[in-house]
Amino acid sequence: MLSFFYKYNKLQSPGKSVVRAYNATRLPGQTAYLCHAPFKALHFANNGRVLACCFNQQAVLGEYPLQTLKEIWQGKTALKLRRHIQNNDLGFGCFVCHNQLLNKEYASVKARMFDHLPGNKAGYPVQMSFDLDNTCNLGCIMCNADNSSVIRQESPLYRPYHSPYGKSFVDELEPFIPYLHQASFAGGEPFLIKIYYDIWERILRINSSVRINITTNGTILNDKIKDLLSRGFFEISLSLDSLNKETYEQIRRHGRFEKVMENLQYFREYSRQKGTFFGVWACPLKVNRCEIPEMFRYFGEQDTALYLHTVWVPPAVTLWNLPADELKALLRSYYAVKLPEDTEIQRENKHRFEAYVLFVESCLALAENKQQDPTGPDSCESYLSAHFLQLHKNKGLSQGQLALKEEDIRSKLKFCRSMLPPAINKKATALLATYPDDFIFQIFEAGSKEMVCDFFKYLVRE
Repeated sequence: MLSFFYKYNKLQSPGKSVVRAYNATRLPGQTAYLCHAPFKALHFANNGRVLACCFNQQAVLGEYPLQTLKEIWQGKTALKLRRHIQNNDLGFGCFVCHNQLLNKEYASVKARMFDHLPGNKAGYPVQMSFDLDNTCNLGCIMCNADNSSVIRQESPLYRPYHSPYGKSFVDELEPFIPYLHQASFAGGEPFLIKIYYDIWERILRINSSVRINITTNGTILNDKIKDLLSRGFFEISLSLDSLNKETYEQIRRHGRFEKVMENLQYFREYSRQKGTFFGVWACPLKVNRCEIPEMFRYFGEQDTALYLHTVWVPPAVTLWNLPADELKALLRSYYAVKLPEDTEIQRENKHRFEAYVLFVESCLALAENKQQDPTGPDSCESYLSAHFLQLHKNKGLSQGQLALKEEDIRSKLKFCRSMLPPAINKKATALLATYPDDFIFQIFEAGSKEMVCDFFKYLVRE
């Protein structure tokens, strides 16, 4: 079977030389820790789980409303994660940044998202990110039922979604708000989520200097939103995957390209007047892979930052699942790209494109390994179970601990068999067996049986 760029049993420390090389790309005041998230940030997922960041799903700091926000921030898991990071140890679920560091994708390391945050001498987080609800008006081809109510409603495989957050959650936030520097909101579509308006109004009343970042699909803009924006300092991250109407609307199902481009101009002008951040985020996929360089050229000319999301699922739309010959052809075209670098934003965009090319090269390595072992195991479910346990053995777990882990994964696989049609379950396990070691570990280690089942449904989406 496939092993990815780095085996999970090496996922402890990236090594002193890698740390030095990475820190050389950061400002001097930012290098106290490889990542500042555990010391300065909280992320609220829409299932009630609270994390340091959305990329580490293994280190669950707590669960709302079973614990209060103060208990979560000061809890044992938060302290454990901080100790790991203090020792440059990324083995507690930080596999995304670990792989980016070892691939030398320094400009794109997710931990950089927390480098700019100020200190928190009062002992409170200075950054919070909210992913509280999946209400959305789009059904994007790379999205899932957790993040889109449209997708959840369209499929009979999913249960109705019920958010654990309500008015009491907003009240619990109040003592944290005076210390906040930044608050980020995703979804779903944030401008369609009612509780966000309650939180925004609370922030504007208590600490109007907070920078409020909203990740929006750009389809919603009205007088209520314009009034809200006028009273605070809002930063806009707008999702746009193509400058071509046909491609855009193929990816962002139910979206209207012309309306989004019109709203983009409004949000960008608002940010210029307020002196706040505006940036565009794109998802490189099979369908738009040849358009990515043009997006960098266009937004470079517009003096606008362009960022790229790495998309791993569903496999039907992802770059990493392309055949090796198609990836080679794609890389040849990328190697010929010459991007402008006259301004600071153009230079930063160029660095992000170069980091993206490194990722595509890694995808090619994965595809070539796949060609060498095209058939895989006879029983993908047995393989996943055995391989998951081997990853734990590599970490030095005792026989008693391994027995508990074996029981856990078998119960999760059994639950999937009981909840999913046989064809879907079989296809999902076969697809997951082709994924990187650390990705497989992340799914089964951090996810409840319900989450694993939902992920299986997501994997088989066409």
